[in-house]
Amino acid sequence: MSVTDTLTSTAQTIQAWSLSALKTSDEAIVDATKAVAGAFEPVVSRARTAPLAAYLPEPAAVVGRWFDFVETVVAEQKRFTLDLTGALAAAAPAASAPKASATKPRAK
Repeated sequence: MSVTDTLTSTAQTIQAWSLSALKTSDEAIVDATKAVAGAFEPVVSRARTAPLAAYLPEPAAVVGRWFDFVETVVAEQKRFTLDLTGALAAAAPAASAPKASATKPRAK
């Protein structure tokens, strides 16, 4: 296995572990939020019937729009980063095999 393959495999393993850890913590936070939200149900019920509540967007719609925006930003950052790495690669000299030493070995 080459160094590149090893590094790629290691990066993928770390990414998978990170996503798994995020999922686990997200689930714990959602469960805790549900428990706390139950305690505040009387307050939330009254807030839903407030005079201006009908003019507020649904929370899911706000979250959806926010993540649509984030997806656009991430796509633009990916494009920018690829353009930047392309510009750097074009400016870098081509990789070549190591040159043999120009000096002759010393005789003993």
